[in-house]
Amino acid sequence: MSVSPGRVARFLVFVVLSLTVLSLLGQVVVHFLPDFLLRDRFVEIFNVDAEGNIPALYSALAILSCAYLLWVIGRVEREASGRFSRQWTLMSIIFLGLACDEFLSFHETLSRFADLSSITLFSWVFFGMGFVFIFTLIVFRTVVQLPSPIRRLFILAGLIYLSGAIGMETVAGHFVVPVWGDQGMKYVFCAAIEEFLEMIGIVVFMYALLTYLVQGRREVALALELHVYQDLGTKHLAAAGRGGRSLEDGPTGRDRDSNAHEVAHGTGRNTSG
Repeated sequence: MSVSPGRVARFLVFVVLSLTVLSLLGQVVVHFLPDFLLRDRFVEIFNVDAEGNIPALYSALAILSCAYLLWVIGRVEREASGRFSRQWTLMSIIFLGLACDEFLSFHETLSRFADLSSITLFSWVFFGMGFVFIFTLIVFRTVVQLPSPIRRLFILAGLIYLSGAIGMETVAGHFVVPVWGDQGMKYVFCAAIEEFLEMIGIVVFMYALLTYLVQGRREVALALELHVYQDLGTKHLAAAGRGGRSLEDGPTGRDRDSNAHEVAHGTGRNTSG
């Protein structure tokens, strides 16, 4: 059964919209409704701007899925031609680190190493820009050689993700938090937009990876299938060798007796005919 990239993407978009709406609903309850049983627990579980909860777990798993798909593509490319297989594997490792960071948010600790509060309160974004620049240098040649539709999806996914991770983070740190603080609804909406763009960017990227695997590399799948058959043939030869026989050996004594018996019966039938 083949995977449908469109179905996967539609399902994930539904999940992202649901998590965003639940997060905003929780913040509206906190700001405009009186306290009630389990209110704060509900808000904590679905807050997209928090760590260690359901939205953070979803984002980490989505990025981890991208890391796995990148690893699969790297393996497929290595079996097919070997071109850019190392770049795909390196991207897989980078996304594995991003998945860990998405759940634990240790990137925010980078702000203590640089005071750029005159531009934005979230100084880590400048470290993020440097990381994006280095990452672009690593993947540039790999992305350029992709088919045009896949390449456009890669670029679109990156733009959407960075507009949330760096763009909205900069806006919130420069305009919203210094004026209104980080407890009001203005900051809540900024944080929700930021996380929504990040999650949608990952959905687009996953869709591009699945499309590249399912539709764009069928010839590589054939190469992998041939490789599997070769492995099976090698194992068959090894098993025959362990049994004291090879494919070039003649029949065993049991085989010769069976053949002689069949010939005798066949001769008898022919004679009686």
